Amino acid sequence: MKSKTSRLVVFVFAALVLILIAGCAAGDATKWNAASPAGFWAGLWHGMISIVTFIISLFNQNVEVYERINNGGWYDFGFLLGILLIWGGTGGVGIRLRKCQAERRRLYRLLERKINEERDIDEKVEKKMRETLKKWFEE
Repeated sequence: MKSKTSRLVVFVFAALVLILIAGCAAGDATKWNAASPAGFWAGLWHGMISIVTFIISLFNQNVEVYERINNGGWYDFGFLLGILLIWGGTGGVGIRLRKCQAERRRLYRLLERKINEERDIDEKVEKKMRETLKKWFEE
């Protein structure tokens, strides 16, 4: 019963977040105009919410993924930077590579420790065998 309740809470929270993000979607004709076009910060935000805005635009003809009334290069730069920051790009690849490298180093250390343990065991067994053989030959 607890899992159904927690799923419901997560679903309601996700729905509220989507509604909040939809309110900030690009293509809102009332917010931007020729005297005050969308700039870098609006482009950054619209890039971050681009996937959500795209999904909403499939069902609502008044919502567009990209703000048409913008100041040009700065809006475009912000839009692309927002997409890269949230949905991947070199930053995301770098994070994944660092995680893989850290995991690889951890596994190498573990393997090296196991090899050293086996080497120590081999040395102890060899020493014991020499002592036993030496004793046997002396008798």
